[in-house]
Amino acid sequence: MRYARCTVLIVVVASVVGCGASSDPNNAPVSGKVTLNDQPAGMCELTYIPQGDTKGNGGKGLTDSTGRYEIRSLQGKPGIAVGSYKVVVNRRLNPDGTPPKPDESPIESQARETLPPTYSSADRTTLTVVVPAGGTKTADFALKAAVKK
Repeated sequence: MRYARCTVLIVVVASVVGCGASSDPNNAPVSGKVTLNDQPAGMCELTYIPQGDTKGNGGKGLTDSTGRYEIRSLQGKPGIAVGSYKVVVNRRLNPDGTPPKPDESPIESQARETLPPTYSSADRTTLTVVVPAGGTKTADFALKAAVKK
């Protein structure tokens, strides 16, 4: 009985590790920079939403203090599928300009969206990008808006 349990455990671990080890050859690295009124836009969350025939579930990324970001799949792996994407950029900040606490639920947070719906709403965003085979390091977005505090 002990031998059977060990065999089952080995098979389960091997199948999980095997699934994580393969990489999709259609995925490509994506990075860029976000500016707001010509200044680096830190603390922004970017969401890439697949359009048309683009495969996969898209991805997300966060800007650092210099506005730089890298997109990761929703599974946390670098890169996303080659294709066309609608891009949503959100920047939720507390009234004092600080980001919300990571463990604070949005409903309990005082943080509010500081970017206009033309960037921050999935239904109204005007931002798009095409991820080419081989990826891109220049998926840059120059946002213009009155800064809300």
